[in-house]
Amino acid sequence: MQRKKVKKSHTKRNSLRPVEITWVDSGRASGEWSNAEDTMKKSMPLCLSMGYWYDQNKEKILIYGAIELDKEGNPIKGTEGSEQEILKKCVEKVHFLDA
Repeated sequence: MQRKKVKKSHTKRNSLRPVEITWVDSGRASGEWSNAEDTMKKSMPLCLSMGYWYDQNKEKILIYGAIELDKEGNPIKGTEGSEQEILKKCVEKVHFLDA
């Protein structure tokens, strides 16, 4: 799969836009005994994360899984929880759910 760049205009810092990110998990590890040949044949796990966009830099994307809302249902900035950092080199697709 070819990775697509995320446009800066869609990713305003602390916008808290709902987003889903498809990414390859490069951190698979196990403490179990295994056969190296079998492990090499396995494909890398493809993951889907959903949350609220916070920011990106050259290395990573930062999203949050939970936010506090005000009485009108708008996100209250500074109340984000369940932080997740995703390496940009592992990202396959970014889809904003409010687009």
